[in-house]
Parts: sequence; C-alpha cells; structure tokens
Amino acid sequence: EQFRVVFEELDRNDQVRIVVLRAEGKHFSSGGEIPGFLEKSPEHVAEMARNIGAPERCRKPVVAAIQGYCFGVAFELSLACDFRIATPAARFGITPAKLGLVYSLHDTKLLVDLVGPSAAKRILFTAQLVDAAEAHRIGLVDEIAEDAGAAASSLAAIIASVSPHSVRASKAMIARI
Repeated sequence: EQFRVVFEELDRNDQVRIVVLRAEGKHFSSGGEIPGFLEKSPEHVAEMARNIGAPERCRKPVVAAIQGYCFGVAFELSLACDFRIATPAARFGITPAKLGLVYSLHDTKLLVDLVGPSAAKRILFTAQLVDAAEAHRIGLVDEIAEDAGAAASSLAAIIASVSPHSVRASKAMIARI
C-alpha cells in the first residue's frame, strides 16, 4: 500500500538513477488475498491500483527481479516495471478467469503491449501458469538469470552510467507512444 509514496520519494531524489524492485525470500509474490479483495470498497481498489501502477509513473527506470511465484497483483506490479528479469524457476499467473473477475483495461493493455494479443488472450482466457522460459519466449520477461537480483543490478549499473536526462526523456516518449 506504500508503493506510491515510496516511488514518489524515489522519483524526487536526484541521487536515485534507477530502481530495482525485488522481494526477499522464495517468491516475488503470490499476489493478493482474493476473498479480502472482493470485500474492499471501490475507493480502496482504485487506491490499490494507483499504488501498483507507481513503477510505470516513475520517471526513472524500474527493473523487477522476479523469483518464484509472480501471481495476480504481483503480476500487475511487474507489468508496470520497465524491465523484468526472472529466475528459471519463476512462474507467472493471472487467474481472475477462475473467479469470474476481469483484469482492468489498463493492465490488460500493458500485457498486450508486452506479449501481443494472442499470448495475452491465452494467459487471460486459460488462467494457466506461465513458466520462465515461456514468459521469455513471448516477451513477458526480458532476461532469465540464475540470480535475477544480480542481473537486475548489472542492468541498473549500465543504465545508471548514461545520461539520466536521456533515460527519463526516452521513458516518457516510449510511454506516450
């Protein structure tokens, strides 16, 4: 729930050139608690969506280092990042079709932009899990690495070595396209 606030602070901090988002432990995240989510007010759900979209709105590049499960809300969060690096054991899932729910238009667009309409339909219509190799093949992840955190840090170092103005302007232009 604090992602938006944290990302706004990172965005204002001129010492921060790039953000690496990763989880401690075995999994990136198994997602949100669906029964609890269904009981939330529309205002709470809208606030949650603003928080999850914080990486997308951040002017600085955001790299997600993904290990283990990346399901539901965590999947949405990874879509909001600029890059996704996964371990070979990573698994991705969007399963609202099992519950009669529908992904938001915005998050569906992010998915389609990454993987194309056919792969997005397969992910959304079947609610099946996608392993790291398939995620890489369809463009959901940019790289597979045994140590996703180290690979994300390596990419971050390369991006941090170039002009921050160019990077921010390019991110803004790509977002507008």
